Amino acid sequence: MVCAIDSTPSVNELFEFKRLASLINMTVGLQFMSDLHLERFEYKYDVSPAASHLALVGDIGRFCDYDDYAGFLKKQCQTFDQVLLVAGNNEFYGSSRHGGLDAAERLAQDPTLQGKLVFLNRTRIDLTGSNITVLGCTLHSHIEPGHDQLNKDFERIRNWTVKDHNMEHELDVEWLRYSLEQIAETEPQRQVVILTHHAPSFQDTCHPSHENNAVSQCFCSNTLEAFKAWKGKDQCRAIVYLIDLVI
Repeated sequence: MVCAIDSTPSVNELFEFKRLASLINMTVGLQFMSDLHLERFEYKYDVSPAASHLALVGDIGRFCDYDDYAGFLKKQCQTFDQVLLVAGNNEFYGSSRHGGLDAAERLAQDPTLQGKLVFLNRTRIDLTGSNITVLGCTLHSHIEPGHDQLNKDFERIRNWTVKDHNMEHELDVEWLRYSLEQIAETEPQRQVVILTHHAPSFQDTCHPSHENNAVSQCFCSNTLEAFKAWKGKDQCRAIVYLIDLVI
C-alpha cells in the first residue's frame, strides 16, 4: 500500500495513520507532516497532535538554523511520545551534506529533546508496543545522463553534485532492499512502514508535463518498480513520501 503527503494545496495538512491501523493491527498512532519550510515563518508553527508518534518527512527547515530548528523539535518532543525525522533536500540548504548530517546527529543527541528524536538516515526503528518497523531514508532520486544539471534548488547545498546525488540514491536503494530482505528472513511477523522524502515513482507524483524530465528527476525515481521484486515487499504496509504536483 502506498500513501503520501500531498504538498499542494494544503502544505501543512496532517495525515493521520488511523486509516491504516485496521490494516496492520497497529497499537500506536503515527502522524505525518512534510514541507513546512519553517525558515520562511521564523520556525513558528503549532502542530495539533492526533497520534502518539510524529513523523516529519523532510523539508521541515534547515539544519544550518540549528537553534531555531531545535526549538521547534523541542516543542514536538514535549507533545509526542517520539518524533521521527527524515531529511529532505531543504534541510541541507546553507550547509554542505556533511555539515548538515553533523547538525542532524547533534539534534538527535540534544538533551533538550529528551531522547525522543530519531533521525532516520538509512535507519531502522521498531515502534514500542507494536510489531511495526519503520525504515527511513531520504531516498535520493537518480539523475540520468543527458539530465546532468541539478535543479537550481540544489545549488543552495554547498559542494553538491549530480555524482554525489546519484551515489546517495544507490546507497538509499540498496539499504532499503537489504533491510527488507533481512526482516523477511529473520522477523517475518513484523510489518514495515517506509518513510522517505523523495518519491519512489514518477507516476502520480509530479505534473504529467514534467514526468521523468530534468526537473522531476531531482525529486522522483523509479524505485517502486524495483521494489516490486524485492524479498520482504509483502511485509511493507505503507510507503510515505512527498507528492509535489507542481514540479
